[in-house]
Amino acid sequence: MAWSKSDRVMAALSGEKPDRTPIFDYMINDRVFEHYLGRPVIPGEQAAILKATAQCLDLCHPMPAAYEPHEETYPDGTRKIYERWMTWTVYPERGDGELLKSLKDEIGSLKDKNHWLFSDDIPSWKADADKKQKWAEDMVYIDLGLWLPVLPGRNIEENSFYLADYPELCVEWNQLATQAVLRMAEGRAKETPSPVAIIWNDIAMKGGLIYPPYVLDQYFFPGLNEMVSILHSNGIKVIFHSDGDAGAALDRLIDCGIDGFNPLEISAGMQVSHFIEKYGEKVTLVGGLDAVDVLAFGTPDTVARATKKLMREAGKNGRLIVGSSSGQIDNSMPFENLTAYFNTVWNWNPGFAGE
Repeated sequence: MAWSKSDRVMAALSGEKPDRTPIFDYMINDRVFEHYLGRPVIPGEQAAILKATAQCLDLCHPMPAAYEPHEETYPDGTRKIYERWMTWTVYPERGDGELLKSLKDEIGSLKDKNHWLFSDDIPSWKADADKKQKWAEDMVYIDLGLWLPVLPGRNIEENSFYLADYPELCVEWNQLATQAVLRMAEGRAKETPSPVAIIWNDIAMKGGLIYPPYVLDQYFFPGLNEMVSILHSNGIKVIFHSDGDAGAALDRLIDCGIDGFNPLEISAGMQVSHFIEKYGEKVTLVGGLDAVDVLAFGTPDTVARATKKLMREAGKNGRLIVGSSSGQIDNSMPFENLTAYFNTVWNWNPGFAGE
């Protein structure tokens, strides 16, 4: 049979062997876009970004946006910084009184159902998702990107303060916020055109987990288990994404029913061989190709050899969707290396001599 990209992706996430290994990533590489478009990407040009991405990937993240680099400062001192392919927010420090007031205000908003998480406009969201899937052509475009609350606060320091000083309020906030997110997930899952969803929660960093295991057991895994159940009941496969060394949480993540894990960050200490040995029959590896030493700083030959090795070891039972171990294909990666990567996946045949 002729395999579609959707057939290929769903087979890999189901533990079946596709015609070839699918490719997944978050594409933010200007040279790739320029190659397939014949010109540079213009900021805000979403249709062109997706059409170019569809030329080389089988599955992609919710779509990036190109920005004109600039910075915005708000009256409370919050700064939002825009670079070519990403944004981040820098918040001013808050005193203990401000933190407590903010937490109580958030709980009040969630209780009276005026929080933005409760006001999801499903028809508008579906219209946008349908439009983007059309731009993506035959590539599987993940429009359902979800997140689960763990602790209140805007950074680890605030998380820690709330947990130490106001544990009862943390429980209340987490329960209300989790129910709001699950309600949003359920509404969108019934309308998504994509058979795949991704749940983003960076629960790890270099060196191990961000949160102690007891925090994840109390505040995170129950909601994740319920969210995965909601998505599965709607026929949707689930990829879980966390940067860092998330090895200590993999057993619990798999117990929650995830179908794929992304990206297996090599530079944080995770190892493909260990993942395959322990989890290769249980969950699909979505990622695993070294983003730093191979894709960014290797040669085309290094990339080809590493890609074949990954497909040979991790893809032998079909449970592999190859991707960058950083979770993205970015401008640090030379176009020649990416060409070697794509061509190796597209043309690899382990039956050939020397493969």
